[in-house]
Amino acid sequence: MTTDRELKALRLVSHLITLGWKPDEEALDDQDVLREAADLALKNKVFLAFYEGLTKVKGDIPDYVNGIAERQLKRKRVYANVLKEFVDIAERNDINFLVFKTVKPFTYIGDDVDVLLPSTREFDLLAGVLEDHGYHFIGSGPPEATFLKRVDGVNVYVDAHKKLSASYIPYVDENRVWACRMKAGLYGCGVYVPSPVYDILIVAGHSLMKEFRINLAEFYHALLSLNKVNWNKLCEAASIENMSLAFNIFMNTVKQLFNAIYGSPTSQCIRLPMHSFPTAIAERILCRDLTRNFGMPYSYHIALPFMAYVDKLRDGLASETGSFPLLLSILRAPFTNVYGIKVLTNYLRQSVKR
Repeated sequence: MTTDRELKALRLVSHLITLGWKPDEEALDDQDVLREAADLALKNKVFLAFYEGLTKVKGDIPDYVNGIAERQLKRKRVYANVLKEFVDIAERNDINFLVFKTVKPFTYIGDDVDVLLPSTREFDLLAGVLEDHGYHFIGSGPPEATFLKRVDGVNVYVDAHKKLSASYIPYVDENRVWACRMKAGLYGCGVYVPSPVYDILIVAGHSLMKEFRINLAEFYHALLSLNKVNWNKLCEAASIENMSLAFNIFMNTVKQLFNAIYGSPTSQCIRLPMHSFPTAIAERILCRDLTRNFGMPYSYHIALPFMAYVDKLRDGLASETGSFPLLLSILRAPFTNVYGIKVLTNYLRQSVKR
């Protein structure tokens, strides 16, 4: 359960990130709360956005917070240079790619750069080219490979993806994402990114069906992106991807977290698709879990990703496209995702304690 000081720190971070919300002056002057807010923002990958807001309302920022900012800004500069190098490498070798999750509607620096390659040829070609430029292959899963390069004391990770999936299970179809890609600026580079609709669906799928948790970066990614999309088209795309329930659960989580963090109802931009029996059950599970397990990052109750997977399987089996590969992927996925097994055992352990 979140303590009063933790909630103060969380609200301070949130009020400094979103314009129009006045931060608590008492919390701003409390060194313990401010320190906890800085640590919370760093853990939730929103530190730079938090720090930007802090510099606008507070002149005497503690050395501890400034120290984190200095390290984060260095990482941002390193990643900017690495991305420029990556773009140059791709262009010289005729490799097309799309950047996802790395571009957000606020100042952001993540743990890695995620790129989607449109073909197996380009995926295999990129692997060889990166190794020629000092990147070291450090591991792979069914849909991706991870490369590491150390630059100016900073570990830079590049995750190259064949598919947008959790283990063997795609949460969105990479071909549809690629077909409606758009051009955007990132660290001064022009790169392809998903359309606003698929941008939100990728965040939802990655959060609920791959990571099994939502952090403030994903929360604000979805929240601040909603005004860029047509709601009906967003719901239609979720239906096409067989992830209507997953999308509904994710958006309901965003809505409930907004209420808990800000202490007030959400704006009209956060709506939910039409309710059904499964979504009503999911909402009840979410509300009960948040009352006793609220904190950021928030780990979903295990029933919620399970329901999303079952619903995707049901919709996939009912569709005209081949359903056997989807069924096979779902059956073998738990045996390839060590992180997922760890989350499952932790939930079971916590359930026994309760």
